[in-house]
Amino acid sequence: MAPIFRGTDFTILFFAVPLLIISLIIDVKYNTLRTKLFITAIIALFLYYSTSISIGVIYNVLHLVYIALFSCSLFAFITGFSLLRNYSIKSSVKIYTNWLKIFLILCGLSLITAWLPDIMVSFINKKSLGLIEVYTTQITYVLDMAIISPMMFICMHNLSKQSNLGYILLGIILNTLVLVGILVISQTIFQSIAGIEIPIDAKITKTGIFVLLALIAIYYEIKLFRNIKGSPNGT
Repeated sequence: MAPIFRGTDFTILFFAVPLLIISLIIDVKYNTLRTKLFITAIIALFLYYSTSISIGVIYNVLHLVYIALFSCSLFAFITGFSLLRNYSIKSSVKIYTNWLKIFLILCGLSLITAWLPDIMVSFINKKSLGLIEVYTTQITYVLDMAIISPMMFICMHNLSKQSNLGYILLGIILNTLVLVGILVISQTIFQSIAGIEIPIDAKITKTGIFVLLALIAIYYEIKLFRNIKGSPNGT
C-alpha cells in the first residue's frame, strides 16, 4: 500500500497542485462558467484524495494535515458546486451523444469490474483482501463503487434532460478521469520501483482500463469546455 500512496502523493503534488493554482488564477482573471467548472472539477479530485488519506491511511504525524485538507476540499467543493448551480448552462453542440452514453456506462461499470472481483474472491475464500496488509478495509473500493460509479449514471440521467446538473457532473467526471489516468501510472511506477510484481491481469483491469478511459475523457473534456456557455440565473 505504501508505494501506492507515494505514487498518489506524487501525482497530487506535481500535477494536481500546479493545475489547481493555474485554474484559480484563470478563474480570478476571467470569472466565467468554464473557469468555475474547471476549478470545481479540480477541487473534486482533492476531495476524493483527502477523503482517501484522512480515512484510509494509517494514523501518523500528518493526520491533522489530512483532516485540514479534507475540510478545506469539502467546503471549497460545496461552494464551487453552489456557484455553478446558479448558472443557466447550455451547449452550442450536442454533448450527450450515443458515444458519450456508452463511454459513461463503461466508466461506471469499469469501477465495479476493477474492484468487485477482489471482494467476491475474498468472500468465497473466507479471507480478507489479499493486499489489504494492516488496513481494515480498502477506502478506494468504497468511494469508487458507492459514489463515483453511481455518479456516472446520475450524470447520464441529467444530461438526457439537458439539466445543469448533468453538465456540472460531466465536467467533474471527465476531469477526474484524466487525472486518475495519470495517477494509476504513477502508482504502478512506484510499485515497480519498490520491487512489487503486478500480475498482468491486474495491470489490465486496474491500470490499463483507467489509462484508456483517461485518453477518451480528454477528448470529451475538450469538447465540453469548448462548447458550454452560461450566464447567472436572472441575468
